[in-house]
Amino acid sequence: MKKNLLIFFLFFIAHDALCQLTYTQQLQSLAEIKFPDTPVIKKMPGNITVYGFQAIDQSYVVQIFPTKKPINELYSTASVNKLYDENIKLVLDTLKGTLLYKRNILINSIEGIEYSYTFKVGDIKLYSYNREIFLNDVVFDYSVISREDLMKNDKKVDEYFNSFKITIPYKNIVSLNHEKVSRGVGVIIFFVVVIIIGLGIVFLIKKRMYKQKNLE
Repeated sequence: MKKNLLIFFLFFIAHDALCQLTYTQQLQSLAEIKFPDTPVIKKMPGNITVYGFQAIDQSYVVQIFPTKKPINELYSTASVNKLYDENIKLVLDTLKGTLLYKRNILINSIEGIEYSYTFKVGDIKLYSYNREIFLNDVVFDYSVISREDLMKNDKKVDEYFNSFKITIPYKNIVSLNHEKVSRGVGVIIFFVVVIIIGLGIVFLIKKRMYKQKNLE
């Protein structure tokens, strides 16, 4: 994982191109995002997919990787936030980066995180601005990497971030953790109610049969 991170960062510090967001890239039939042009797609070990495009001033990168945690550990907001924190720590440790800020945000109505950090590749200091979201048991991390210290509300960064869209119907999102729990609890309650009603009916039938037997 550490080697993979370094490889793709070095790979995307390369050629120049225009930076208008004109190309819509589908992301595993779950979401989409806009790049300046057709991105390079790299398949990494560990079932990681990386999309990258180098513009004049910035690199645009999307990483998609499956979670390795058991599903029952991802049922709460706290556990998802822990997942985000672990991913950020891995990146910072790998690249010897320095975290600038992080904050919880809603991404298409789903809880995600936004963060920024600095790191060096050789003598080049780079700034990375990232958003991350957990969706249907995979993590999407999309970022803008720049040699310049961009403001948090930089127009180019905002346009790229805001171009990320979940494309599947809301009802098909199975990794909304709080809803997942609610659905699970709802199913349990439903079956409990059905069982109670069923036992109640059986009790009433037996009681009625008992009365009829005594009358005879």
